[in-house]
Amino acid sequence: MIRLALLFVLALAAPAHADPHYAIDVSSQVRWFGDTSAAILADKPIAGPQLTLSRQLATVDVPRRTVDLSVFGRFAFGLVDDQIFGALETSLHQYMFTGGLRGEVPLRWRFSLVGEAGLGIARTSVTITDDTDGTLMTPVDDHEWHALGTAAVGTELALLDHPAFALGLGVHVGYTLASPISLHAYPGDRPDDARSIPTMFAAIGDLDTRGLTVSAGLRGSF
Repeated sequence: MIRLALLFVLALAAPAHADPHYAIDVSSQVRWFGDTSAAILADKPIAGPQLTLSRQLATVDVPRRTVDLSVFGRFAFGLVDDQIFGALETSLHQYMFTGGLRGEVPLRWRFSLVGEAGLGIARTSVTITDDTDGTLMTPVDDHEWHALGTAAVGTELALLDHPAFALGLGVHVGYTLASPISLHAYPGDRPDDARSIPTMFAAIGDLDTRGLTVSAGLRGSF
């Protein structure tokens, strides 16, 4: 059993072919919360940059097509500021770390069909305060780590296709699933936990940040 595990690790670490294929994606992503609890805090979509690193594993032949399979790791950040009840300012931040599989199928001319799926974790934080000078209400905030899943399909256009380097423009549409997190009304000016007495604060409910996601950006391969 140990030998099989070692062989599997070595197979992943070894080059998929004589010329290893790596890629870096720099893009932006936008997510609409839809009918979720996050839509109560923000009617606007959450948006931000994302950086993806990937490595080609293998090329699989299927009828009339070839599929390039890759593994990827991704970091993304999202931010949205909005207002509720006409007077309270809300700010939602989310840091996302995911990894998964990506498949690419060449189509006509320089276009390719792309599909990907990933799993990971996210850190979501929410801050609520008043929209004046901050003297009417003590800001409250909370954050929590939780599970995250993504799936998307899209198309990519090869802007430059050289044996040693390629540059493409891609647009992807998908869905992001996030496990709901339980938030509390912790005062923003509270002291450090090590210098204060633990106190119970009112729960402000579960926050669900799932929704339709669209991303677009450049992909450099080498």
